[in-house]
Amino acid sequence: MASEYAKSVIQKGIACSDHTCNNPLLNQMVVPIISIPGVLSPELVEQFKLAVEQMAKQPLDEQVKERSELIKKLSAPAPDESEYSKSKAEKLKPENTENQTENEIVEGYKMEKIDNSDDSTEMTSSGVQWLAICAVVAIMGLMLFGARKKKT
Repeated sequence: MASEYAKSVIQKGIACSDHTCNNPLLNQMVVPIISIPGVLSPELVEQFKLAVEQMAKQPLDEQVKERSELIKKLSAPAPDESEYSKSKAEKLKPENTENQTENEIVEGYKMEKIDNSDDSTEMTSSGVQWLAICAVVAIMGLMLFGARKKKT
């Protein structure tokens, strides 16, 4: 599979998606596999490396290093939410609280839950299904009639 992938990259170029272009670890894993004697020729291995490096405009080792750093950065624990919400609340706190009343009336729509506990559904019927059933029964009847006619 690795050799087919490498041949495809050499012939048609690398398809840029998160699975290929944005995955230097995959390309780094493919290189040793296709370098095994008998899998691909050394020229094709070099062409594969060149295609991957041209796509990213940097060597494969640097791509892997950047990707590893990004993964470490993204897997770092997030800051404490309570500290974040406190700082955000302080930023949003209005400067002029003298003119505002404590129990300010908010106008808007009130959402209410509507409980429809209907056990029955009403389905309309155009009669097409009955026509189809009649057609199938008629065809079966003609087949049965034709089969009996051949026997006699």
